[in-house]
Amino acid sequence: MPRQFCNTADDRGILREEGDVTEIYFLLKGEWAIGYKSFENDDKNLLNEIEFVDTPADMLLRGVVTAKKNINYGYIGDYYVLASKRSQFYYYAITQVESFALTKQFMFKKIFKKFPGLHSEMLAESFSRYIKEFRQPCGKKRQETINNFNKKSQYT
Repeated sequence: MPRQFCNTADDRGILREEGDVTEIYFLLKGEWAIGYKSFENDDKNLLNEIEFVDTPADMLLRGVVTAKKNINYGYIGDYYVLASKRSQFYYYAITQVESFALTKQFMFKKIFKKFPGLHSEMLAESFSRYIKEFRQPCGKKRQETINNFNKKSQYT
């Protein structure tokens, strides 16, 4: 099914951190990013002191910081759908993004019923890719942000 995400505050979100993931998205065109909640406890001054030049203003207002940007081709949500996990990061459009989606229901009720061994193979591959392309680099960036926040004195 075709999906389109725009670079407006209301239509930017592809996947939400801690949100249920019901589709795998094959991103064909556009600039998109992966971000995380910054743990800033609504202290917008602290967010402004640390530079987040790659993060759209509306996402910063929500406390979301960009960890990684991508352009054009890619696919996301495969590990979350195959493992029935919630999203660990925010995935959002920087420019207009065009994509296609495969629903979790279609995958499990149609494809995996016809090809029973396929689920475990896809899950293993998607987990490996998720760790390498998303969790490690974004987790590292998240930890750097936390360390930067901790360096700032709250009592000056």
